[in-house]
Amino acid sequence: MTTPPEAETAPLSTRFREETRAAHERAENSPFMSQLLGGELDIAAWVMLLDQLEHVYAAIDGAAATLRAQLDVPDLLPAALERGDAIAADLAALRERTGLEPLDVLPETASYVAAIEASADELGRLVAHHYTRYLGDLSGGQAIRVMLDRHYGLPDDEAAFFRLEGIGKFPTFKNTYRAALDGLNLDAPSAQRAVDETSVAFDANERLFEGVRRAHAERS
Repeated sequence: MTTPPEAETAPLSTRFREETRAAHERAENSPFMSQLLGGELDIAAWVMLLDQLEHVYAAIDGAAATLRAQLDVPDLLPAALERGDAIAADLAALRERTGLEPLDVLPETASYVAAIEASADELGRLVAHHYTRYLGDLSGGQAIRVMLDRHYGLPDDEAAFFRLEGIGKFPTFKNTYRAALDGLNLDAPSAQRAVDETSVAFDANERLFEGVRRAHAERS
């Protein structure tokens, strides 16, 4: 991807948003997400997606913890964001309701995790994955929780994933996060690799959604 010279001087958060807009929209409007949020599927579809996301967040949070121990980046990789316990609690409650057994790791999930692990030793690239998932959770993810509850019922004991407790007010946190992202002292090649990795993350999400859609159809 060729970046216009003027874009290279833009804040990194702006580049993440603007240079990945098309990839973001493809993932957001994937057939699976459109059907799920349109009420065309069932709660099992969400359980299967969350089942796969558990592996994705474990990879992101594990890599973030390693870098957090090495670097002074508390506003970018805060431990308060980690989703492992919340996802485990939601899946336990959802499985009790639905009787669904855990889904094997899908090839698309394994590929997504591999991409995260491949970025784990470079802060800018890892933050691209962290940003893509967590800033999404703090923005559109809140609307997803409303739609899931509207169509399938998602009581509080099945929705810990969406609460992200411990970070304070979401708008304030997002502003602090973006400021920390913009404050990273990355040279031009490192910044470009970070931007490119954000597109990798959105593409990985799109493929994951398709994998879950296919797995759900096979189980139905």
